[in-house]
Amino acid sequence: MTHLKKLLFLALALQLVNSQTVVPSKKANEGDYPHQVQLRKVKTKGKDPEQHCGGAILNTYLVLTAAHCVYDYIKNGTLDQIEVVAGEHDLKIESGHEQVVQIHEAFVHKNYESKAKDDDIALLLLQTELTFNKYVRSIPIPKNVASTVKGKLSGWGRKSYQSSRA
Repeated sequence: MTHLKKLLFLALALQLVNSQTVVPSKKANEGDYPHQVQLRKVKTKGKDPEQHCGGAILNTYLVLTAAHCVYDYIKNGTLDQIEVVAGEHDLKIESGHEQVVQIHEAFVHKNYESKAKDDDIALLLLQTELTFNKYVRSIPIPKNVASTVKGKLSGWGRKSYQSSRA
C-alpha cells in the first residue's frame, strides 16, 4: 500500500469519526490514542471553545483531517477561528496534557467539493511544533497492511444515536 493510499484510508476513517454517529462506542483510557486531535472553535466573547472535528497527528507540524472541517474557514478567511488541541482526552475535563496550537495554513485536496463526499481530505500546517510525549504523538502508519486487517476509529462523538456528545 503506498503512502498516499494510507493517507486516504486515514481520511476515510476521519470522515467516519466526524460523522458523529459511530456507535456503539467504548470509552478510551487517557493516552490510548495519542495521535488523535480535536479541532475546536476558539473561545469568543461569551462563548466557550466548541468541539468541531477530529484529526490525526502525522508529525510535529502536520495534522490530517477531513476537508469539510476546514473548507468554509479557508474560503471565508477565518481559519484563525479554529485551533488544534492535542493530548485531549475528556472534553469536559482539563488534564494538563493538552497542547493548544493555532493553524498556520490548511491544504484541501484540489478536487474537494463541499457538496460531495469525495476527496474529503486536508492537511493542517501548525504554527508551532507539538511536543511529543505519552499523550501526544504521531499516528503509526505501517508499511505493509493486509486487506483483511481491521482498523479502529477514535474521536469524540455520540455514545448512542440519541445521546449528547461524549
